[in-house]
Amino acid sequence: MSGFIVGGCAHVFLAQIGDALGIKLPSRSGPGYLYTRAIDVIELLPKTNIPTAIISACSVGFLVFSREILEPWLASVFEFPVPYELILLIVGITATNFAGLSDRHSIDVVKNISTDFPPPTLPRFELVPSIFVDSVSIAVIAVAIHLTVTKIVEKRYHYKISSGQELYSLGFVGVFSSFFPVFPVTSVFARSVIGVAVANSTQMTVCFSSLVLLAVILFIGPALELLPKCILSSMVIVSLTCSLSKLRELRQLWPMFKVDFAIERKQIDLTPLKNANVPIFFIVGGPGSGKGTQCERIVNKYGLSHLSSGDLLRAEVQSGSARGAQLVKIMEAGELVPLEVVLDLIKEAMVNEVKKGSKGFLIDGYPREVKQGDQFESEIQPATLVLFFDVSEDTLVKRCLKRAETSGRCDDNIETIKKRLATFNNATAPVTDHYEKKNKLVRIAAEGTIDEIFSHVTPHLDRVFGSNQKVAASA
Repeated sequence: MSGFIVGGCAHVFLAQIGDALGIKLPSRSGPGYLYTRAIDVIELLPKTNIPTAIISACSVGFLVFSREILEPWLASVFEFPVPYELILLIVGITATNFAGLSDRHSIDVVKNISTDFPPPTLPRFELVPSIFVDSVSIAVIAVAIHLTVTKIVEKRYHYKISSGQELYSLGFVGVFSSFFPVFPVTSVFARSVIGVAVANSTQMTVCFSSLVLLAVILFIGPALELLPKCILSSMVIVSLTCSLSKLRELRQLWPMFKVDFAIERKQIDLTPLKNANVPIFFIVGGPGSGKGTQCERIVNKYGLSHLSSGDLLRAEVQSGSARGAQLVKIMEAGELVPLEVVLDLIKEAMVNEVKKGSKGFLIDGYPREVKQGDQFESEIQPATLVLFFDVSEDTLVKRCLKRAETSGRCDDNIETIKKRLATFNNATAPVTDHYEKKNKLVRIAAEGTIDEIFSHVTPHLDRVFGSNQKVAASA
């Protein structure tokens, strides 16, 4: 899905870059269209219309500044999103009108928009025999594109969309539109990207956009005649940036399978987890900090589910699944398991536990780096607290050596233990600093007995669950 998003962005970008630079690109189609269009852009780059390029750069700058800097600030002031794109359109039309940009600097504008609504007519059924094969091919492609975009939206908003419902709606629109001279109907990737960028996520989006389009056709068309095409192209290009961020996934996918990054990420329905809205606690502590023992006590008292990324990885490998086999290859090659794969395993486990009635989650040994925590909170939900079991290095070493007497683990010797502690401290410091700045970090003094340490834990959890929280075992 991420590959389709990036590929679609490449097509949309090359379709818009000509208008953004004021270059007249030759019409291209057929196999290799994308590459020939890219070559055309490179060859005609010296013919860029400088005023058009300046307007495009200013438009892109305004939209990026508005979204990245103004939007977070204004979000606390207004209860509705500010229509920056509409503001840009109004400014562009006004400037073109009063400064005569189209005539003076050869700025390509939208020009005449017909305001005549075509009357409906019956389809010409006599053409069916000659276009049947092409029509079936177009229908299959339209359905494939529509369902693919649907899956992208599913992934973006974490909810399930019925494919049957989508096909019914697509068929209804196709039949209805056949009474008018229109192109075959399917989802438009560029339009969907813009919709995601401006947080359109309800059916009212289609209602309002259709009414606006109808108003443009019937009444507003003449007012848009002086709108520079480069502004429209700039809006589409800026809307692609969130989707192009998918390229960052290549860094995580590369270690998994260097031939074609072919490990499968499952589509996980997080609706049960979202609806449950249970608290999530990240558990951080060095080897020998006693966090495992404390997690057991927390589970018994509060009815939470204890998840460890290491246990989940081992269980997946032992399951004999295709994903487990690929994980074995990654670990045997000495590579790190990508964050996305670990996160998918945690998602699946959390959804299963919620269905069993879990009251919340302890995510043990997580996150190991700031990016890991940010990705978790972005894709699942923000953590309620981060419990950091704070123990001096001397105590950790003593506890690990004590454990070595009975564990039989070959890595429980003083040199190895100190190396593990150094690695943990270097990796954990940015994590604890990050969550301390977000006022989510709770430092647990973990030097005493098990009961003493647990007495430091419970006040923080009681504030989350309420002071009258009963022990799960006796509830």
